[in-house]
Amino acid sequence: MRMTLKMLSISLISASSFLMTQSFAAPNKAASEENIDVTQEQISLNEIATVYNLSLMCPSLIDDKDSKKFNQNYAIELKKVLPNEANPQEAIKQLSKQKDFKSSLKQIQTESKRFGDKENKEMCQEVVDYNY
Repeated sequence: MRMTLKMLSISLISASSFLMTQSFAAPNKAASEENIDVTQEQISLNEIATVYNLSLMCPSLIDDKDSKKFNQNYAIELKKVLPNEANPQEAIKQLSKQKDFKSSLKQIQTESKRFGDKENKEMCQEVVDYNY
């Protein structure tokens, strides 16, 4: 998976607290909840949360003219971290309801705030500018 240096930094900082590479799916508490298997190719929950955080953070930091390109590249990155999912967008929605993922995402968001808007905007722009 190709990650920018800043994205990798966020992941590594967060991973220093806890790195989850085993089974992350929470027990099925309701019939409507679906557990997403994130153990494919040993992708950590933090990596998935880092990519998902981009979708939450970047729209407010990038220019409107770049939003279409960002969405395209974000979809590619999401597919990279959830390669075995037929619909990564739906899978991330389900995953975002799980306790372990929420915890990881919260930690990623805290770490990304430490970088500040300027650096986060640069990271978002790197996603826009990346040519796949």
